[in-house]
Amino acid sequence: MLTASIITHITHILTLATMCELVVLQVTLVFECLITHIAGIRTLVTMYKLVCLHIILLSECFITYITGIWTLATMYTLMFLHIRLLTECFITHITGIRTLATMYKQVSLQVTLLTECFITPITGIRTLANMYKPVLRQGTL
Repeated sequence: MLTASIITHITHILTLATMCELVVLQVTLVFECLITHIAGIRTLVTMYKLVCLHIILLSECFITYITGIWTLATMYTLMFLHIRLLTECFITHITGIRTLATMYKQVSLQVTLLTECFITPITGIRTLANMYKPVLRQGTL
């Protein structure tokens, strides 16, 4: 009976030791699960921050893209206006050249007419002088 009692006692010790190991193992596993859970929460928080940052960056890229399209549309309008103004300047320049050519013709005509008008009185004076000379010669002779 003493042997049975010792065996039972040893078996209980072994059972208690096994149970103690199992309890330590379970506590370790629960602690590791807690650490994993905390790490998971931390990972989720980090991912949430990264997702928020990604959404902010996507929003900024979208706004930049829209702003770029708006800028291109504005530039297209300004380029169209610039081309239109250049065309008007070109037409005005050609019209100005035509106007200058017309004015040059008119000025040339006026100079010609003034010259003719100036020559006509001189010719008239000369003609009168030529006509007067014979009259003077006849009167003095």
